[in-house]
Amino acid sequence: EVTHKGSLSNPQDFSLVISAEGRGCQPPGGLTVDSAQNTKADLSWTSFSSQCPNSASQWKVQWGRPGFSIDQGDSISVTQSQATITGLAGNTKYEAYVAEIRSGGKRTKYVGPVTFTTTPKPVQLPYLEGFESFSGTYTGSAEITGPQNAFWQFRSSEAEGRLRFAGPEIAASKGSQAATLDVNQDNNLAENDLILTLNMRNYRVQRPLFLQFDHREYDEEDHPNDSLWVRGSNEDQWVGLYDLAANSSNAYQQAGRFDISQAL
Repeated sequence: EVTHKGSLSNPQDFSLVISAEGRGCQPPGGLTVDSAQNTKADLSWTSFSSQCPNSASQWKVQWGRPGFSIDQGDSISVTQSQATITGLAGNTKYEAYVAEIRSGGKRTKYVGPVTFTTTPKPVQLPYLEGFESFSGTYTGSAEITGPQNAFWQFRSSEAEGRLRFAGPEIAASKGSQAATLDVNQDNNLAENDLILTLNMRNYRVQRPLFLQFDHREYDEEDHPNDSLWVRGSNEDQWVGLYDLAANSSNAYQQAGRFDISQAL
């Protein structure tokens, strides 16, 4: 429907041109991260260009740290609906977008983002951690990269759940520091998790792998869920390895050596 407000002094001709792309001429869809490794990631997507008169001649992929601006990130152009992006930092979160470049140079809008995290750099065994290089106090949640690109995640059920490494009331087993989980407010309870991720891609389990650690408590209430768990990957189920509650003490105890080969 075309309307005109006002009056026309003489008859005039009007022409109305409507153009639109059909459903097939839409941006790519289904952008997916097929795999993410230490320095690279494989992406794929669905193209609808075969249903469009102006078929795609190539696709442009952009990526960067979360929140980066389009046309400000790294990019590559490919001629198939898949791409491998390289030169990534290990143990780092990224976002990626894709757009079609159609014949004549016309570009669709970017589709995304899809988010992924690269794996840590492969660790060299034996891996030893005394927390001497760590600092700060974390509440609620935190992600920390330690020596050898070991990736530590702290998660708490409460905003006041706390992770500390040093302080006048923190006693170390060896050295001067320790990882201490507690709550930042007296008379509160919080479920705290401290998760270590090591990239062991360079190793094949042909002989036992052992885990050993020191632990103590600070006059807290024991809880039956106070335990140490291991698993081989994010897709595996956690396997209970050691009951901290049943072995609690106000003095440091050495636990292990535990053979974790079967769990991995």
